[in-house]
Formats: sequence, C-alpha cells, structure tokens
Amino acid sequence: MTRETRNNLIFLSIITALLLPGMVILFIKKLDPQARKMYLPDPVSDRIGYMDPEELPPGKRRMIPPKAAAWARNVVTESMGADAVALAVALRGGASAMPVMSERLLFELVGLRVTSTQVEVGVLLWNRRVVPPFEMTMTTLPLASEPNDAIQAPVDWRLEASKDYEFDQHLRNELGAYGFRLQPRYATLLTFKRPIVGFEAEQPTDLRLTVDEGQGRRDVDTLRLPALNATRSLAPATKSSSR
Repeated sequence: MTRETRNNLIFLSIITALLLPGMVILFIKKLDPQARKMYLPDPVSDRIGYMDPEELPPGKRRMIPPKAAAWARNVVTESMGADAVALAVALRGGASAMPVMSERLLFELVGLRVTSTQVEVGVLLWNRRVVPPFEMTMTTLPLASEPNDAIQAPVDWRLEASKDYEFDQHLRNELGAYGFRLQPRYATLLTFKRPIVGFEAEQPTDLRLTVDEGQGRRDVDTLRLPALNATRSLAPATKSSSR
C-alpha cells in the first residue's frame, strides 16, 4: 500500500466517522410515518409569551409557556408560600386565565397573602438580558366617592424584598420559542407589604415601575389592581399567620 493510498483511507475513515451519526438520525426520521416531510419548510409558531412586551404580530396569540409558569410558581411558593400563589391565581380567575399583567407587560402580579396583621403582594418583573436601574412603588388610593371630611391619604406599601432569579437554559429556550427575540436571562421578584389596618376600604391600588434608560430617558409602566380586600373571600380561613 502506497503512502498516498494510506492517507486517502485515513481521510475517508475520518469523514465517515463524522457523517455517520447524522446519516443514522436522518434514516430514523425517514422511518417515522408521523415525521414532517424533509422537503417541507419548518412550521411557523403562532405562540407569543404573555409576558413578551413586544407588539403582538398579526396572526399570533398570547399563551402561557408551561415551563415559565411552573418556574414562576415555584419561585413565589419558595418566597411567599403556596397560599400566596393560590390566591393570586384565584384573583385572575383560575389557572387557565391569563395572568394579571401591567399595561406594557413588564411585570406581573404573582402572589397575594392576607393575614391577621398585614397584606403582602408579590410582583415578578420579567426582564430581558440586562436590568437597568429601576424603581417600583405601590400605593393604595383614596376613594373618589368619599365625602371631603372623610377622604383618607394614599397608603404607600413598603418594599419588603427584591431578589433576582436566573433562568436556566431550558427556560430561556422555551421563552425564545414563545417569541422572545432576545432570550431573557433572569427575573426579579419584589414583595410589598402594608398593615391590615384600613384594608377594609374598597380602594384601588396602583403599581408603578420607572426604568432609568440613561441620557435622561425614563420608561414607565403601571398596573391598577382591583380592590384587594375582595380577595378575602377567596383566601383559606386557616391562613392567618404572618411572615
């Protein structure tokens, strides 16, 4: 065997070893009667994640990514307890209903606890790849129908905690499949609290997010919650301990 023949055999062996796995995969796919024909284009997904702030394209619909929903549920359960998740889900009308989102879809109401001493609200800020400096406030407004001598001042909720949670690659891939052009890397869970005193009033509550984008530009997103005291009828009677 000449040197040139030996080099050619070595080259063919390397090429065969590199191509063989792909050939096997293609062969297995050809044997699957349910597989899409190779000559057909890839199907175009009509799914867009409910938390994607981009404008909804024609023919698309907002849906709840299952892995993202389970991830958010676990994060809130770990921080606020399972009853807080259950009450937030009941407030939006059930697990199949769309989550309660801000006007520009930057943050979501994910947790709500009503105890004998305080009220606690959890908000999840769905970030993209980076988080610029931001400020979030929560205020319960006075009733417009109150007589002048009975008008109460707005009640500012106390920001109790703020924690970033990083997405794993599987979750990032799912969000990408649900329309995020730039796969987000993490989200921020914020919890607000206020005393139970005065919570009986039918007052709306405003959440306001202000993002500092630099060069004097500020981005604002808001969410008006319904009268939160109405959720007392949804809360389990045994859940009365404070955290």
